[in-house]
Amino acid sequence: MKQYLYGASIGGIQKYIFKTNDLRSIVGASELVKSINEEIKLEEKNIIINAAGNIRLVFDENKLDELKNLVLTFPKRIMQKRFGIHIFQAIIEFDDKINFMSALQELEKALAIQQNKHQIPLDLTPFFVKIEPKSGRGMVIKDSKIVENHDKATLQKLEKYKEIYQEKNLEIPKNGKKKTAIIHADGNSIGTRIGSKIKSPEEYKKFSQNLEKATKEAFKSANKSTYSIREIILGGDDMSIICDANIALEFTRDFIVAFEKNTKKYLEEDITMCAGIAFCNHKFPFHYAINLAEQLCSFAKKNSKAIDKKSPPSSLMFYNTQNSSFDDYELQTIPQELCLQNNEEEIFLNFGPYFLTKQDEFSTIDDFLEVAKMLKTDASPRTRLRDYLTILGQNSYEAKEQLSRIKQILQLKNKFDIDEFEKRLKNLNAKLEFEAPFLMRNNAKFTPFHELISYISVIDEER
Repeated sequence: MKQYLYGASIGGIQKYIFKTNDLRSIVGASELVKSINEEIKLEEKNIIINAAGNIRLVFDENKLDELKNLVLTFPKRIMQKRFGIHIFQAIIEFDDKINFMSALQELEKALAIQQNKHQIPLDLTPFFVKIEPKSGRGMVIKDSKIVENHDKATLQKLEKYKEIYQEKNLEIPKNGKKKTAIIHADGNSIGTRIGSKIKSPEEYKKFSQNLEKATKEAFKSANKSTYSIREIILGGDDMSIICDANIALEFTRDFIVAFEKNTKKYLEEDITMCAGIAFCNHKFPFHYAINLAEQLCSFAKKNSKAIDKKSPPSSLMFYNTQNSSFDDYELQTIPQELCLQNNEEEIFLNFGPYFLTKQDEFSTIDDFLEVAKMLKTDASPRTRLRDYLTILGQNSYEAKEQLSRIKQILQLKNKFDIDEFEKRLKNLNAKLEFEAPFLMRNNAKFTPFHELISYISVIDEER
């Protein structure tokens, strides 16, 4: 018997949610995205996946009219309530002669093609229309009165926020230094792992449900500070949150550890995860920050897959952005901001990503935090190390002399345990020494001092 595999993907979710820095708008948008899942439950019996903006349904041949009606009405139903979101749809026909996973792969290809097609936004702004300054979209009229500073999409988001939270005033999670972290995490090689094992829609549905369960339970397990974390996207193997910068690294580590444990429990698979963490001022444009977090996650994945393509180890990467805008981490940020070029050599300051388990050429996040803990103390040489990096960008010999002087001063004052610090550097990587804090990787030279100092600069001193 013929069957039809229907797929719908929600495009522009991150851009839609993080259009402005108003937390009410962000939370309202997040809730509107979540509510898409509730609307699709009308077809509960057909669902094989319904999470994180990805919907996959199976229809029997005798339900073709239901499928046609869904294709015609679903995008309109969703997009009219959520201006700014786009729906991409595709259908693949299959039967007993066609493997279900082959049909699913064809569906993903068809959806990718649809996503490359331009869609005209519902709130297309004509000339001579007053523009909402935060979103750049045209303002709307409600009850015959101009709603100041609200375009249609923002109005919908704020109304959803008010519906759930009434007049409760939520604040962007931040620490004493007004620093916030945007975190994006994503599972590794999910498609590759399930391709050879899943043969039917029922098996795929069970896998998707268990993956969703593993992710949500991992978040609950890692979330020890409800008021410091704001969940934005959580579903499938994806997570995007805003949190207090103080807890970002530890939360991400704990979340990934719990995710690995839960996928082993519910899926009997060793599924790993990578994450990107963008540290920024709480007023920094969040659409730039989430873009940075996603690129950092991709950077971590790239390095993890270079170690083991079939089963990449879990890792995370972070960056403290201080620019007013952001474009490309690998092509612009690394060569322009994280590469020192003196008269002798190049030294890269992006020492990560950091892994959960020991890797030959990389460090663990736990060892990184142990070194950072020492540098946070009042007697630590972090200011001198910052000066050292400036000198390193000019002359390698003078920089080495600077480290020797720093070590001598620390030994004379005897207020900072330089021997313990060197021991922790060795734990970070066996090739690191205080007076030669470098690691060769892919014929390039890296030092951890910049990322250590950068991390300390965003977290509170008393922490």
